[in-house]
Amino acid sequence: MGSINYGNEGEFLYERVEYIRSVISYRGDDAESLQNCFCKAIDNYLKLTLNQNIESEQLLKGNSNIKIGSILYYKAAIVAKQKG
Repeated sequence: MGSINYGNEGEFLYERVEYIRSVISYRGDDAESLQNCFCKAIDNYLKLTLNQNIESEQLLKGNSNIKIGSILYYKAAIVAKQKG
């Protein structure tokens, strides 16, 4: 999941991957190019971690005292982020 922002008074869009400490950002001119750049940014991040022999971060890696399943946990995190 990424957060969409506008740059240079709306001339381009940029995003940042959410829920991880590493900064993975990318930009595009429209929704389609933003989606393509997202995929490339994730691929580049995974290649970088592999080449440097470091573990890539897992989204929403954390602790929970209840077992609700990973899909419900992910959905809850998205709602929490949207509601601030």
